[in-house]
Amino acid sequence: IYMELMETIDVMVKQSNEIEQLNKSSLPDLIVELEDLMDRRIDPNQDLTIEENQRLKILQPYTKNMLEALKKDPVGLMGKRDGQFEELDISDPDLSTKVLERKKLIERNAAKYGISNVDKDTML
Repeated sequence: IYMELMETIDVMVKQSNEIEQLNKSSLPDLIVELEDLMDRRIDPNQDLTIEENQRLKILQPYTKNMLEALKKDPVGLMGKRDGQFEELDISDPDLSTKVLERKKLIERNAAKYGISNVDKDTML
């Protein structure tokens, strides 16, 4: 039982480290990687390695969750992953400064999420 527990902990640590790495990666790059793995998986002339299958098991739900969150609340997603997010309060006397900070957050992270210049302007 002890060995099984240690193996489970090792798997959890590995997944946590991989998700941390995914959080630092560009979403468009991850989508390209996912599409490549999916194409290779359905190709009868190719087999994925054990590591690639494990990567696919984490990458597939991760990118799906990121894309859904990006559609629902792109600024919130960026802010939370950037570690500096708080809800805006309309009655806050410092609201204009906070909106400007959000604009900078979007500018800083747009490429990481595949956000175009047109979309950047409509997000706030």
